Amino acid sequence: MRHVWLGVGTVLVAMLLVACGGSDGDDEDGGEGSNDGPGDGQTQPVDSDELSYLTVTPAGLSRVEAESGEETSLATTEELGLARGGSLQLARLIDGLLWASVGPGHLVAIDPESGDVEQELEFGSTQTIGDFGFAGGLLWVQAGFAFGDAIILGVDRNSGDLVFNIEPPAGTTIGGLAVGDEGVWVIGGDPERVSAVSRIDTGSGTVTGTFDAGLVAKQIAVGAGAVWAGGSQFAFEGKDGDAVVRINPETGEVLATIEVGDTLGAIIEYNGAIWVADSSGPQASGARLLRIDPATNEVTDTIEVGQGSTGGMELIAGDGYIFAINTADRQTYVINAETAEGESIITGPTRPVAIN
Repeated sequence: MRHVWLGVGTVLVAMLLVACGGSDGDDEDGGEGSNDGPGDGQTQPVDSDELSYLTVTPAGLSRVEAESGEETSLATTEELGLARGGSLQLARLIDGLLWASVGPGHLVAIDPESGDVEQELEFGSTQTIGDFGFAGGLLWVQAGFAFGDAIILGVDRNSGDLVFNIEPPAGTTIGGLAVGDEGVWVIGGDPERVSAVSRIDTGSGTVTGTFDAGLVAKQIAVGAGAVWAGGSQFAFEGKDGDAVVRINPETGEVLATIEVGDTLGAIIEYNGAIWVADSSGPQASGARLLRIDPATNEVTDTIEVGQGSTGGMELIAGDGYIFAINTADRQTYVINAETAEGESIITGPTRPVAIN
């Protein structure tokens, strides 16, 4: 079924009800509420001897013990279906399986303990998979490049049959996808407004609301009972820098705006908090990871995570830890999600794709 963006309902102009900056202790100089990173580029031991992560090497998928660095091969490129020239481009650990994109329109579900491929979905798309998640009994896929040719697909998670094909309206693009208990949300959807985010109904595949986020979003996440969109405020008079807005998933109303620095790189929800990567830090002082408390909409912790850059950062979470993957210095910073303290730095030629 093919869907074109629908103008359902009234576009809501965002009401900035609560303008929250960082917590009182979240200053730029590393005062109270600001935590130093895990050291000056030196690998330190991880406290949990049970922590491991999955990584992709030229030979295939491996599991690495974080404390010892011991590596165990789980599956070869041939076993993952990559021998014909594909690559494991994007991975998500969902319901105990590692779902991974191995080519356009092609996902595999891998048992992270045995390396066995438990399920394979091929849904006929020729576009690169930009992101994906499960909601409403369907696999939701951003097919194509963000802010380019991206469309949204709803796919039967058992058969791989295409259920919905959702294209943005003329004059706009899709900039990102977020899937969770709060529904399916995308960046974009209004050709007259650069600050739009839109909600997709998982049952009908139609857009049931397009809302003004009050910033030009470049990252979006759902969790903790809200939608969290992060991006630049430069297009709005009297504002600069990047911020994260909290959006009511029912009404589309902006409930809070939280300043987060100059170069927002990623947003995830984990362990009851919102985690935001600031790739460059204040005055390009270095990359930072910020923890936002959804109860107060304030930044409660700031952790230094290496060299700053204008490029993006990646965040993955699991087993009580956040991995902040710094693409500038090619190191992964291991953060305890309970204490918001850096515990280790992972170095090496390959990067983690999931914490297991």
